[in-house]
Amino acid sequence: ALAVPIITRKIMSGISDAVADARNISKDDHNTRLRVDNVPSEILPLVNAVNDALERLSQGYDERDRFLASAAHELRAPIAILDARISMLSNENSRKVLASDVARLSNLAESLLDIQRLSLKPASFCPVDIRTLVRQTVADLAPLVINSGYEPEFISCNHPVMVNADTFSLSRAVTNLIQNAVMHAGGGGRIKVSVSQDAVISVTDEGPGIAWHERTRIFEPFYRITPRDQGSGLGLHLVKEIVSLHNGRIEVSEGYKGGAVFEISLPLML
Repeated sequence: ALAVPIITRKIMSGISDAVADARNISKDDHNTRLRVDNVPSEILPLVNAVNDALERLSQGYDERDRFLASAAHELRAPIAILDARISMLSNENSRKVLASDVARLSNLAESLLDIQRLSLKPASFCPVDIRTLVRQTVADLAPLVINSGYEPEFISCNHPVMVNADTFSLSRAVTNLIQNAVMHAGGGGRIKVSVSQDAVISVTDEGPGIAWHERTRIFEPFYRITPRDQGSGLGLHLVKEIVSLHNGRIEVSEGYKGGAVFEISLPLML
C-alpha cells in the first residue's frame, strides 16, 4: 500500500516531463525534443518515435531555409543584369515601367534574404543606443522621404536609450516602417519618427490610416489591404520577426491627426 503511490509518482513524473516538453514546442524552435529520462519502458518506444519525427521535421525545415536563402541570393545577379539592360532602353516610358517592376522584384529578393538571415544566422546582440541608431536611419532615408513629397521629422529624449539589440536588423525594421509610410501615406504630409526614454520607437504618418480590423493581418506575409504595384508584401512581416527576435512588441494605432502610428517597444537594458 505504501510502495504503490511512490512507484506511481515516479512513473508519472517521467511522462509529465515528456508532456511538458511537447507543450513547449513552437514553430520557431526546431531543436526541442521530448525527455526520455524516467519514461516507462512501455512508453519509451513512442517517445523515441516522436523524437525521430521531430528530427526529420527539423532537417526538412533546415533544408527549406537553405534553399530559400540560396534562391534569394542567386536572384541578385540576374536582377542586376536585367536592371542594367533596362537602363539602356531608348523608350523612356517603357524604361520607367520596367525599372519599377525590377525594383519590386529586387525588394522581394532582399526581403526573402533578410528573413532567411534571421532564421539561419544567430543575431549579434550588443548594447545599442537606439536614439543614435534611429537618428542615423532617419538621416539616411531623408532624401527618399523628401523626394516622395513628405516632410521628415525626428524627435527623441536627451539621453541615451540603451537596449540589447542586433544593430543591422533593428535598423532594417525602422527602415521598413519609414518606407511603408512613404508608400502608403498618400504622398504628402509629415512622417515623424520618435524615440522615447522607455525604449519605444514610433513612426507616424498623416495618411489614411489602417482600419482596426486590418491591424493584425498587415503583418502576415504577402498580405495587402489594397493591391499595389510597389512593395514586396514582406516588409511589415519582417519588422514583426525582428521585433520578436528582440523580445519586444509592435502595435499599430491611429494618430491624433489621423494616419497610422507604428510603435516598437523594446526591453531596456538594466
